[in-house]
Amino acid sequence: RDNDELVSVRLTPGNLEFILASKNGQAIKFNENDVRQMGRNATGVRGIKLRGDDEVVGMEVALKNATLLTVTENGFGKRTDMDDYRLIRRGGSGVINIKINERNGKVVGIKTVRDDDEVMMISKSGIVIRMPVVNVSSIGRNTQGVTLMKLREGDKVTTVARTVKNDSGK
Repeated sequence: RDNDELVSVRLTPGNLEFILASKNGQAIKFNENDVRQMGRNATGVRGIKLRGDDEVVGMEVALKNATLLTVTENGFGKRTDMDDYRLIRRGGSGVINIKINERNGKVVGIKTVRDDDEVMMISKSGIVIRMPVVNVSSIGRNTQGVTLMKLREGDKVTTVARTVKNDSGK
């Protein structure tokens, strides 16, 4: 369809739970068994019901003993326990993942992270920071997050990536 684009793809064993998140701060957690198998030419099924100008910004596997890192365009973010997202059937409106406003901006990405991971954030102007995930506050869903990256006026976070900590000592 016009203006559709692929956000994420995962090869799975067929029994995982996923979280889809939107730029306007909603998220939905569902079991992949709710998504029926289809042919290559099928258009698929609805994962989350979007309102207005909202868009899906990410899909992550909801792993046990992990948290969901949410990052916004103005450099704010937070981690939330996976158990804070109730498991529902796909196609619903979801729940509040993060409160968005002028201060923190729209959501740019989500990542499933563990305490020993690191995260990299890249801004529109090319500034890159890397930080340990343990330095990001773990707080509830219905909050605005904390400052992760200080940005110059007019700059925005565009990319978030999870990196596994290098234990080789290099």
